[in-house]
Amino acid sequence: IRDSYSTEDGLSQNTVMNILQDHKDNLWFATWDGINRFNGRSMKSYKLGTNQRFSDASGSTTMLTISPNNSLYAYNNVGRIYRYNLLTDQFELYLDLAEHIYMGLVLHYLFIDSQEQLWIGLNSGLYCCLLGETPQLIDSDCHVTYITELPQSMAIGTTCDLRIYSKDRNLLQKLCPDTYVQSLLPLPNKEILLIG
Repeated sequence: IRDSYSTEDGLSQNTVMNILQDHKDNLWFATWDGINRFNGRSMKSYKLGTNQRFSDASGSTTMLTISPNNSLYAYNNVGRIYRYNLLTDQFELYLDLAEHIYMGLVLHYLFIDSQEQLWIGLNSGLYCCLLGETPQLIDSDCHVTYITELPQSMAIGTTCDLRIYSKDRNLLQKLCPDTYVQSLLPLPNKEILLIG
């Protein structure tokens, strides 16, 4: 077991903002200077669209998420969402939110639910769309910090409370008033949601 990886091992940059493991047991790392895949033997680097750094003085960052059908997505807080294409072995621009959202576009969290809906958490609200559709505004009265799926609904953490939405995008409840929700963890096979 290795206890660390660095640029000496092929990592694009030593600051890692996000790590995921895919269904083939590859480890994916989002760094300040690119995306890396580690297959257990070697590291491969990927760029997203341009050769820009993924974190700079303006605070631009890149994160990763995996959909229920095992599609890998990379997204940055300026609203560009990329999907990994296994056939071409590269990330391709999937959705540029700047083409649909004109104000308050700082993407904080992207979650793809079991129905393949994209739940898009911004500093200016919550948007949702099916894969390939135009994002629809669900709630403009929140700064989204975290999104997770519950058995029958969605839990949305914000800077001021926890919101529960139906999977057809209707607000069901606002809980934990005056609470900055930073993380959520639904416990499997239990009706318990841990809030951090």
